[in-house]
Amino acid sequence: MVRSAGTPLAPERLDELPSPSWRLMLGRGLPQFAGEAVAPVLVFYAAWKVWGLGPAIIASTVVYLVLAAWIMRRGRDVTLVALGAVVVVIQALVGLASHSATVYLAQPVVVSGLWSLAYFVSVAIGRPLIGVFAAVWYPFPAWFKESEPYKREFGFQSFVWGVYFLARAALRLWVLLDSGVGGFLVVSFITGTPVLAVLIAWGIWHARRAFARL
Repeated sequence: MVRSAGTPLAPERLDELPSPSWRLMLGRGLPQFAGEAVAPVLVFYAAWKVWGLGPAIIASTVVYLVLAAWIMRRGRDVTLVALGAVVVVIQALVGLASHSATVYLAQPVVVSGLWSLAYFVSVAIGRPLIGVFAAVWYPFPAWFKESEPYKREFGFQSFVWGVYFLARAALRLWVLLDSGVGGFLVVSFITGTPVLAVLIAWGIWHARRAFARL
């Protein structure tokens, strides 16, 4: 196989990969996490309080799309970011057409439930979703992604995330219908950013421990 000058060879052993330090993984993953899970929600709430529903939806969508473009320019997985952008645009169009904050906010709850199902299905077919997302945090080589230890570790983590998304979707839907927008955003933030941060930290720690044994 001919390799162009200056093109690095793909690592063939785990000990040839970069050291999986917290600094490396958080530096790769936190910008995308903040862009997708934190900033748009905060912008929506602030704009909703000041200008109302329509401007809040537009502002939140624009922030998400700008951050998505920035993430893609950094060379991250275009497919995942683009899929998220499409979903956000659809949610915005439905919210604007319905003129209802409840309809707009209920959509991500439904999406959360669908993500839960996707996690469970991915485990069942041996293609765990967390294994796909893990490449955002660490540059795993293609050969290792196909290995049994990789699928076993991230299959377990995908099941945990599936349970989390299902429980969160059920709780958020109940609060949205019972308490309205204010209560929904509070519960969304509490069960979102803090819990996601804990899950991400646990996932990194658990994967590092599992792969260190290989």
